[in-house]
Amino acid sequence: MEHDPQSHPQNVDPARVGRSPRRRLLLVAAAISGATVLLVLAIVGIGYALYGSDTNVSQRAAGGGTKVIAVELTDFDVRPGTLVVDRGTHVVLEVTNSGDEDHDLAFEGGRLHTSTLGHGQSEKLDLGTVTRHLESWCTLPFHKTLGMKLHIEVV
Repeated sequence: MEHDPQSHPQNVDPARVGRSPRRRLLLVAAAISGATVLLVLAIVGIGYALYGSDTNVSQRAAGGGTKVIAVELTDFDVRPGTLVVDRGTHVVLEVTNSGDEDHDLAFEGGRLHTSTLGHGQSEKLDLGTVTRHLESWCTLPFHKTLGMKLHIEVV
C-alpha cells in the first residue's frame, strides 16, 4: 500500500487548518482599515472639542451714536458671538459670509434678517436704535444648533 502524505498530514497546527494566505491578508487589511477609521474619528473628535464647541467671542461697541460692526459668518460660528452696546446706540451690522456654506442672519421675530449669503458675500443690516437685548441666528437647517448665534447685550 502506498502512503499518501496529504491524507494524514503530520505536525499540522489545528488553528491554522483552513486559513489560506489570502484570508490572512484580508483579516490584516480589515484590522488596519478599522484602526484607521478609529484614528480618523479620534482626530475629528479632538478637532470638534477644540474648535467646534463654544467659540463665543465678545465685542464691545461703546460710546453711543451710530456704530457699524463687522459680523463674520463662518462654518459654523458667528463672530463676534456676543456684542455689547450702550443703550440707545444705533447699530448697523456689516454681515459677511466667510464660510464655505451658505448662511444668513435673522433676529428674533423675523423682521430683521439678511438674505442667504454665499461665500464672500456681504450685506448691511440696520438694527436701528438698540434699547434691549436681541438674539439672532442662522436660519439654515441645523446651523443654529451648531452654534451660529449672535447675542446683543445692552448696558
